[in-house]
Amino acid sequence: MFCCISFFCFCCPCFSILSIFGILKTDIDTNSRHYMGYFHVKPRADFQTALIPSISKALYTDMYSAFAAGNLSPIAQKLCESINMTLEQRIAARGPNVGVLWTLHSWLAEPKIVSHKYMPMSLEDSKDKSKQTTIQQVCVRMQSLQSLKKVKRVKQGRQTVEVLEEGSSAEPKKVVEYLVVQRLCKRGKMGPWMVWGTTTESDPQEALSS
Repeated sequence: MFCCISFFCFCCPCFSILSIFGILKTDIDTNSRHYMGYFHVKPRADFQTALIPSISKALYTDMYSAFAAGNLSPIAQKLCESINMTLEQRIAARGPNVGVLWTLHSWLAEPKIVSHKYMPMSLEDSKDKSKQTTIQQVCVRMQSLQSLKKVKRVKQGRQTVEVLEEGSSAEPKKVVEYLVVQRLCKRGKMGPWMVWGTTTESDPQEALSS
């Protein structure tokens, strides 16, 4: 499970230790990633670090647009099995004649990489670097202004109209979410970027009490 980054106060010793640990962990992840990518795989891995924010934006928007439309087929090849099943189940759970309208109004900040790992899937064929199967997995912080409303299709005379469901609101809200994207490298060939899953920002008090 990915740990979400919270805003800690440096005047508290506990928070300072946690913050320093986070910085050290990021450095370790970076060094490990470069070691794996440059010395254990042939040809050398291209991490596409500079492109990941824009790739994440596109995947995030495509995924939620398809989910709102109730049809994941156009992006099925961009979704890992677990997230695809989860979204399909949520679509199936919608009531009859119920639709979802999702709007991404704006990005409040550029997507930020909070974790970036590159590791082997197994130790098989470890002597032949061109046959390594590796996985690159990145957790990206997404911050946007978006709205989600449920509408019900009802008949009024000969026409079918969409009515906002009770309790649903079209008011834009700030959403902070963590998108996990990944791609596989098989025999030196990098596969496409895919969505592994999402998670929301954790509450500091909840994290400390768990």
